[in-house]
Amino acid sequence: MINKKLNIYLIACWALLTMFLQSATVSASSVTGGLSRIDVDGITITVEEGSILQINQNKIEIRALGLSPRIILDNSPDDALDSFKDAVDDTVTDSVSGILSLMGKTLQEPAAEKPEEESSKIFEFTVSNINPYQVELIGDAQLMRGVGKVFVKVILASGEKKEIKLQPSNFSSDSFSFAVMGESRQGDRVFKNIIKKLNESSPLFAVNCGDLVNTGKGLNTVILRN
Repeated sequence: MINKKLNIYLIACWALLTMFLQSATVSASSVTGGLSRIDVDGITITVEEGSILQINQNKIEIRALGLSPRIILDNSPDDALDSFKDAVDDTVTDSVSGILSLMGKTLQEPAAEKPEEESSKIFEFTVSNINPYQVELIGDAQLMRGVGKVFVKVILASGEKKEIKLQPSNFSSDSFSFAVMGESRQGDRVFKNIIKKLNESSPLFAVNCGDLVNTGKGLNTVILRN
């Protein structure tokens, strides 16, 4: 009787563990709140010098937080996890076989599963808070430039790992310029004028000391984002 209860307990534990492993991925569409590492369909995506803002299936929005953000995509197999799952599978199979033997029955071997065809996956990243005209891409990916952001398209094959880096083009540590600004809260006209002058001078980066808006209510922040 004790062995029977133990077997049922092991089966229940395996069912809960399976549910956890299946749910330990980011949903098809979600706002992350600024993560640096996520798992999408078994693929680990890590962002350095940036944060992941939002995910919509294979489309991922990233905000750059440094001069050279990096995106690392890892689709290589997790040998340790696979070994653990195989060991638990064997334990559950033995437990079920024990229960069936008490009932005078035997466990039938499942039909062999057809191996899944290896296929590539496409990810499209939108990276904001970056100067699209002063950035170059290092790595195997496609780069398109937008307004205040860049778009990066990556094709990842099964078992593959890729690293994509965005860095300032023609950057020299010996000589570069940056801008410091502030008190841009007096309407969007003032802020647009500041942005215009920044674009004319083309600094490597800019720091805004605030205030950006008078209040956090109403259309203040909406106008600023636009």
